Amino acid sequence: MLRAGETLSARGRDRIKNVFDIDDPTGALQAAWNVKEQLRTLLRTGSLEAADTVKRWLQELVGIAAQPETNPLWRTVCRWWNEIEVLIVTGATTAKVEANNTVLTPTQNRTISAI
Repeated sequence: MLRAGETLSARGRDRIKNVFDIDDPTGALQAAWNVKEQLRTLLRTGSLEAADTVKRWLQELVGIAAQPETNPLWRTVCRWWNEIEVLIVTGATTAKVEANNTVLTPTQNRTISAI
């Protein structure tokens, strides 16, 4: 479920289809999967026009899913839309800075806290 849909092997696609067909009678799991995959699509779009179309479809999928996890996700996308547009146009992210922030040693954390 966490793996990107396009990276699934044929066996993986069959497995997830079986899960949806057999173990997901309400369709809730598949609806959440669809939202996740559409968000990934949105973040990979190459133009604002395409992003707008994909965003509208994401909104529709969130409405279909109507789950406690998907509704806040939609609100977050809307709240961060300006930043998402910058990502789409420039490809620039703060990922490198965020990654560096997660590897600070305890000594570095104390030093930063003292500042």
